[in-house]
Amino acid sequence: SIPDEILYNCIMDACLRFNQGLTLLYLYKEMLDNNISPSSVTCGIVIKGYGIKGDVDLALKVYQRMKINKIEISSVTYGCLINVCIKNNRLEKAFELYESLTKEGIEMNTILYTTLIKAYSKKRNLNKVIEMLNIMIKSEKAKPNIITYNTVIDCCLKCNNYDLAYKYYYYLIGNNNINNISTNNDKNEALIIRPDIVTFNSLIKGEIHNGCFDKAKILMHKMLECDYIKPDSDLLNTLLDGCEKCKSYNDALTILDLFRKKNVSGNMMTYSILLKILGILGDFENSQKIFDEIKSNKNIAMNLIIITCFIKTCFSTNHLKEAIDTFNSLKKYKIKPDAISYVTMINGIINNSSLSDKSEYATEIINLIKKSACDGIILYDNIYIKVLKYLKKIDNYIFENLVKYLRI
Repeated sequence: SIPDEILYNCIMDACLRFNQGLTLLYLYKEMLDNNISPSSVTCGIVIKGYGIKGDVDLALKVYQRMKINKIEISSVTYGCLINVCIKNNRLEKAFELYESLTKEGIEMNTILYTTLIKAYSKKRNLNKVIEMLNIMIKSEKAKPNIITYNTVIDCCLKCNNYDLAYKYYYYLIGNNNINNISTNNDKNEALIIRPDIVTFNSLIKGEIHNGCFDKAKILMHKMLECDYIKPDSDLLNTLLDGCEKCKSYNDALTILDLFRKKNVSGNMMTYSILLKILGILGDFENSQKIFDEIKSNKNIAMNLIIITCFIKTCFSTNHLKEAIDTFNSLKKYKIKPDAISYVTMINGIINNSSLSDKSEYATEIINLIKKSACDGIILYDNIYIKVLKYLKKIDNYIFENLVKYLRI
């Protein structure tokens, strides 16, 4: 038997949730081929599907067909369309749709206003963002929620109006909007608007962008005090990246420890940033601990970025043997080295090998050059020149063999 409209809607909605836009659109075509009339719900799902595909024009065609076939166009439909336009940078079309729904007398709600605020935020039109927010604050049926405030704060930061961003942050953190509300009333509890992890992440990124890492740390500590917020790896990575950008290297391990106490272990990006920072600090001991931790972590797949970061730390702390052993371990992890990893190895050996062991490491360099050629990787010309100058000083026989190999 042929599925009905309700079943198609259920399956297409599942496709939407699992980001299977093409399958969704195939099912929509099949539905039309079976002469099943789409409803307003169907059209909303399909519009979102075209949004995933990045095809705003086809999403708008669905909207036009709805008009022709007199299918109900609700605030939800307009919300879907405006969101698709915003995500695909068709902002002027988003504003046109807003004008259309206003003319049609469709009642605005929190989602629609917030979606529009996102559009104005993308245009960095702070005046319009604040205008929309004030309309919502005065409204009885379309009050701002935390997503609204986060969008407003983000726009303030983009427009370099930090004072205004903090005005809304202090409003949220000060609980000015929950005076006289009983904490025992579940219904009233739902009205509480408090800063969430997105709020803190935006403000912390803003302070890091301004080079104010001390302010970023104050925000971090305030966030960690909020029992209802669960920190995540993204925020941890933002802060560690801030340690590097603001040259606050010594804060990295302290921040890591604070987040681990909150059961945030981090991910591949976390480890990569940490290894870079520890390399800058010349902290081989902690770099080794982090690298060993990665090797024993079943949830983190060893990759070339992490290995190259650790190799750089080995070289910067004069641990040549560990650097070479780590590079050779690539085969164990079935990872193919790239030009950057080969150049890192060659530069590291040239810059760090002492006079007494130069001949031994000269052979290592030759092997690296030959292996890179076997892997089909072409190194930069200046690397070959640097190697030849290095070899000419210490071993004429190896130098001449390399010249013949390179056919110079």
